[in-house]
Amino acid sequence: MKNDYRIIKNAVDKNVCEFLCNYLFHKREIFYLLREHKYISLFDQFHGVSNDTQKQNDDTYSIYGDATLDTLMCLTLPKVEEAEGSKLIPTYSFARVYTMGEILYKHTDRSSCKVSATVHLGGDKWDIFLRNKNKKIKVDLDQGDMLVFYGDISPHWRDQFSGEACYQVFLHYNKEEDKEKNKFDGRLYLGVPKHVKP
Repeated sequence: MKNDYRIIKNAVDKNVCEFLCNYLFHKREIFYLLREHKYISLFDQFHGVSNDTQKQNDDTYSIYGDATLDTLMCLTLPKVEEAEGSKLIPTYSFARVYTMGEILYKHTDRSSCKVSATVHLGGDKWDIFLRNKNKKIKVDLDQGDMLVFYGDISPHWRDQFSGEACYQVFLHYNKEEDKEKNKFDGRLYLGVPKHVKP
């Protein structure tokens, strides 16, 4: 991959992006409702979480390995393979609905994210930054655009968000040779929580 990253314009159809924004809006509202009325435990992550450690606000909604978003991960696989230049396996999706004042801390991803793609689904735009070969790269994505990069070696972050809401999905892949240990991020199948065992 040239420069260790690539931007794919219009990687996801805008109608699909609008559907996914609405989907995530409702998933978030359902999560808050279930949590408020104690229908789910604070430890239940199947419906999402609001306390992951890579961002600043304690109540920003995020969801790991959702079946709908894992499906998007599979559908975009050919585009990511073309950008990266090799065969890949899907590991997991992760989406967030960012709100005003949010900061995404500088970090690198774990080993299940050797090839990462982030897609701006909608809401207010929010630049993402990469540290690439000791150079700071600012990436501005429009709705449906995708940034493909090496998440486990390229530090990435976002400065403070001044908009009202930003819908973002991260799609993670590994090299084909890592299939035995990293397929579906160790899950039994797409959309299934990691704690479910045979």
